[in-house]
Amino acid sequence: MSNLKDPPEANADGLRAARVGERAGAERLGASVYELGPGDEMVFHYHVQREELLIVLEGSLRSATGWEELPEGEVVAFPRGERGAHGYRNDTDARVRV
Repeated sequence: MSNLKDPPEANADGLRAARVGERAGAERLGASVYELGPGDEMVFHYHVQREELLIVLEGSLRSATGWEELPEGEVVAFPRGERGAHGYRNDTDARVRV
């Protein structure tokens, strides 16, 4: 069993994440809930073998798509490969969950 409100754990990249897909028993589906504190940032990157779907669950953050502001509820897809390169950061004074 898994829940979107499962407590996040520290990752190797310094961010906190709850691996909800893995906890739910998924074998090939990656689904994680990241918690970013004020000033936290996900490095600019892309994926070769999979797409990424970003959903802003709580708060707002900036995306590397021209560093546009993404409000709560926003959904953005990043395709595989270099054209899907992305990063995001929390420029607010509050916690953000994505």
